[in-house]
Amino acid sequence: MRVSSLGEAFAAQEKGADYIMVGSMFAPVHSEGARIVSFDEFRRIRDKVSLPIYAFGGIKYDNAQMVKRLGADGIALMGDVIAVPDARSALESIMAVWSRS
Repeated sequence: MRVSSLGEAFAAQEKGADYIMVGSMFAPVHSEGARIVSFDEFRRIRDKVSLPIYAFGGIKYDNAQMVKRLGADGIALMGDVIAVPDARSALESIMAVWSRS
């Protein structure tokens, strides 16, 4: 379930969600007007909710480690992978960054 606040995260947990998608973390290229989740709000969700948390929205090679340090269990990517000529190489680079942090 996609959430952008602690209240929404609690609701998802109470409804029996297996995991939550928190975001948008950064301004996504393809979603004008997307609500940006502050790092503080992400940390509150991480601290209060026991579900696995996957971050989405504007995550790229240069900010993936930052999201992992916030406590994300994983990330969802789109723009930085599909909008490049060599998607496989882009994905492998991001996966390498993620596994290093």
